[in-house]
Parts: sequence; structure tokens; C-alpha cells
Amino acid sequence: MRWLAALTALCAVGCNFLLGYTVPTLDDGDADAGDAASDASVYGDLADETRWSVFDLATVTSATGYSGGTFDGKYVYFAPGASTTPNGLVVRYDTTQPLVASAWDTFDLTHWAPNLRGYEGAVHDANAHVYFIPHDDGLFHGRIARYTSTLAFGDTGSWDSVDLATTVGPSSVGFGAGAFDGRFVYFTPFGSGTAVRYDTSTELSVGASYTAFHLSDSYRWRGAAFDGRYVYFIPHADTGAATFGAIARVDTLATFDQGVAWQTFDLATRVDTRAYGFFGAVYDGRYLYLVPSSDTIALRFDTLADFGDPASWTKTDLAMVSTGARGYAGGVFDGRYVYYAPSSAKLVLRFDTTLPFDQVTAFQVFDPSIQDPGAFGFAGAVFDGSAIYFVPSQGTVMARFQARTVPASPATFSSSFY
Repeated sequence: MRWLAALTALCAVGCNFLLGYTVPTLDDGDADAGDAASDASVYGDLADETRWSVFDLATVTSATGYSGGTFDGKYVYFAPGASTTPNGLVVRYDTTQPLVASAWDTFDLTHWAPNLRGYEGAVHDANAHVYFIPHDDGLFHGRIARYTSTLAFGDTGSWDSVDLATTVGPSSVGFGAGAFDGRFVYFTPFGSGTAVRYDTSTELSVGASYTAFHLSDSYRWRGAAFDGRYVYFIPHADTGAATFGAIARVDTLATFDQGVAWQTFDLATRVDTRAYGFFGAVYDGRYLYLVPSSDTIALRFDTLADFGDPASWTKTDLAMVSTGARGYAGGVFDGRYVYYAPSSAKLVLRFDTTLPFDQVTAFQVFDPSIQDPGAFGFAGAVFDGSAIYFVPSQGTVMARFQARTVPASPATFSSSFY
């Protein structure tokens, strides 16, 4: 069955990433006869309101504006964002507990170090560490915050940090996302054009643990995904060209800081003039889905095909699905469905991967604000193997959807920011 094939591939790697998770798979993308019967008992209807619940983070923290997160096998973490006033208050939820205030913990990074704030998602590695990706602390530094998840969450000794601007170089600041490939954590450039890679088998504070590569002086990437060999950097926008659509990818088997390891492909000129300004990506075991933020053109790339061939890309205009399907930030995959988190949009969007991507009826929408008027304006989503958590960016109300009645393996289906 399709979802079982995806799970098997996930277990073979056992690592996750920001904006999706690592899943090299041989799945052919075709539904088989057993899929419909099994999925009826595994997956729920997006429009089933009994599967939705909300929780107001204002009951556990005074901070607002979170941006992505991750899952470590038990806890869901939300990264303190920089969308309004940068904050450093990390929150985590114990997924073994009911959705009540006592199931949440908080840790204020600024009590440990004043400028640890303003992050863009988080990554959980294979060594019991959670990395918070530095975006904008108000002073535009590059300070990673890292938590050792086997230690007490509220103990300052469980946390460490490094400023990439001083450890790696002055252009190593303002990142837009992160990814993990089983050994290395990747930081995508947003505030500057420098991509950075960290070797998780080495010390966090040592400069030799990092490798940098300068991609661009002005373009921005906001999202990352790993397909088992390549890490993709997702084009967002830049200060000089509103139609920036150049996706970049690096071959993890090549030398990171050498140009031959990198490829770029301009989606806006080769696929569709409206294919630009994305915010995150999701990988389903074969296909890479780019999450549209600036326009309504959603894209899917066949990772088994030629990266530079426009025919490898399929597009759908989400305006055909719903007039409200516009403005997304990140998403996740639950074994069958790809979810897009609404940012300026109000509608959660779900795509059924057993159907053609350019088929409008393969998509479904739901408005979480039906549950609570404050449940809108999200930045990213996190999957814990059973439920999907939509991270509140504009307000304080998070939304949760019970995606699966039969949980997937938490260790392999844990997802980060997008």
C-alpha cells in the first residue's frame, strides 16, 4: 500500500528536516487496490470538525508570534518568531497529554542570553538535539539556540548557543529555514546570501564544524527539504525583484562549498511567470511540493526526473480550488496527504497524493477559525505521527487536526517547520 511504502522508506532513514522530512523512497506514486480500504480507517476527513481542536497559548505564555517548530518523538516545539517583535520564549507540548495548560512547558532564551530571539523554525537531529534557526533578533545576528532533549527543558545547562556571524563569518546571519540529512544541519540564506552547513558529529562552538557557501548577494530562500540525496532551498523573494523564483539544491554527496555541488532552476522563467515567492516545501517520498506564499501557483517536482527540465514540474492554480486559497507558509505530509498551513489565507489546504496534482478535486480546504475566531495566521506546521499542529504566527491560538487514527512512527514521521 502507498502509505506503508512511504513509512518503510522513512524508517530506512529516520531523520527529519525543516519544511518536511527526509524520505528517500522507491514509491512509484500509484495507488493500489488496498489503499482505499486501508485509508478509510487510517485517515480522517479534513472537514470533520470533531477532529479539530484549538488551544490558546496566551494561557501559558505572554509571547506572541511563533514561526515553525519540530517534534522529537514526544514533544512538539514551537520556535519563537520574528514576525512582529522578536521573542525568545520557546514553548513545547507533551503529546502524550491532553491539550491543556499543564501539558505545556516554556523556556525564555533571553533569560539565558539577551539576544537569543527571533527564530524561523527548528530542526531535530538524530543526536537528541533541537536547533532553532536564527532569523532576525532585531540586531541581525546569527545566534543558533540548541536544546539537548534528554536534559531538563527548564535548566539553562540543557541549552547552548553559537553566533554564526562570529564563528563562521559576518555574512552568516538571517537564515530562512533549516534541514537535516542524517548528519548535517543546513541553514538557508534569507538576510544574506550565505548558506551554512553544520556537522552534528562535532562541537557546536567550533568554527571548523561549519562550512559556508555564498549563493547570492540579494536573493532569499525560505524553506528547505531533503529528498535522500539533495537538499532544496526554496525561493521566497528578495529586496530587488518581487518575482524571484530560483530554486537551488545542493548534492549532499558532493563538496558543500564547491560550486559544482549546486544547481539552480528559475521557476518563474521556465515553468510559470507566477511561480515565485514560496514559503516552505514538503517531501512525500517522491515528490517535492513548494508552498505558495505570494501567488496561487502551487508546484510539484518529481525528484526522480531531471531537475532542469520544465516537464519535471507540475503546477496547480489554487484559485481554482477556492478563492480563499492564497497565502501559505509551510506544510507537512502524513503518509497520504500534503497539508499547506495558511498564513495570510484562512483555509488549511490538503492534497491527496493518490490523485493527480493538477486535479482540482484532489484538494480540500477547511477554516480552523470555525473552532475559534483567533485560529488563523499560521507559520508552519508540525506532525507528531498522528496529529498536525498549526503554529500561530499572527495570534496566540494554535489549531490541531487529528490526521490519522492509526499513528505512524513518531521517530520517522516527525516534521519540522514546513
